[in-house]
Amino acid sequence: MINILKILFVIFIMLAMCEKIHSQACCTAGTSSLGGVFRSIVPVNNLSIIAGYENNYLGASFDGRKKIYDPLKRSATVSYLTLQVEYGISEKVSVLAITSYTYRERNTTVTSPSDNSLQDVKFSGQGFGDIILLGKYEIVTPDFFSPFVFAVGGGAKLPVGDFRKEDNGSRLPIDLQPGTGAPDLLLWSYLSNSFTSLSLSIYGNLLYRYAGTNLQGYKIGDELLVALGANYNFTEYLTFSLQLRSRFANADYARRTLPSTGGTSSDLFIYLNYIEGKYLLGVYTMVPLYRNTRGIQLTNSQVLGVQLQYLVDLNN
Repeated sequence: MINILKILFVIFIMLAMCEKIHSQACCTAGTSSLGGVFRSIVPVNNLSIIAGYENNYLGASFDGRKKIYDPLKRSATVSYLTLQVEYGISEKVSVLAITSYTYRERNTTVTSPSDNSLQDVKFSGQGFGDIILLGKYEIVTPDFFSPFVFAVGGGAKLPVGDFRKEDNGSRLPIDLQPGTGAPDLLLWSYLSNSFTSLSLSIYGNLLYRYAGTNLQGYKIGDELLVALGANYNFTEYLTFSLQLRSRFANADYARRTLPSTGGTSSDLFIYLNYIEGKYLLGVYTMVPLYRNTRGIQLTNSQVLGVQLQYLVDLNN
């Protein structure tokens, strides 16, 4: 009972913090699949490798909380190929690295300057994105008497991805670039509790990103990612998970606060995982729940993803 009260208290603090954060930009798909962020540390001398693919379709335009018809008929697709590697360097510490290759495409309707006719145009950019490095420290470790887990961590996003790509001689906007060109600082926390008799576990997760400014003077808005989830084990091999994920961020900035950036989004992620030995194969999708944009923005309306995890114990 005490452990349940601990979780409810921390969840309350999470939600209270969210009310004080400015809104998240909804004009891009945002963070790619971050499987390693939504769990505690990897055991000492264990190596976790996750390869994943995620496709995001942005097809709904919002002005504040109101869904609107987009006169430009805009739509976008963002696809990620991700590789996540995590190693347990001690009984309480592990280090996670995430890299990705992204493909971003945006379709819109423009007016021809020659005859004022409407034309459908497409812009796209692809390449290796920035790298995330995150260190985790497990403060409260589960044992025979208590299954409660609490961990904290920190790290950085390294600006190794290209942010100067062009299409037909024109510089692509920042939301179509593989990288941002700026380093970010990351703060992370995680807590969970298991109920063995119910084959159920619940968890909460926070990831705060303090964004830097790139050489062009562009700063993407700071971001807070909050996740609350539950995992249920159907059998020894099959698990089902639900995750409520919300994103909050300040507006982007380039010499001034930029319009049509910033907003809040909440989504329900549904996971189905098959586990056998050292391998985990998972598929997931997203159900959009809430949008509150700052100005008119194109928002994420569909996510489909798949992940394959390999966990190896290097002690053997």
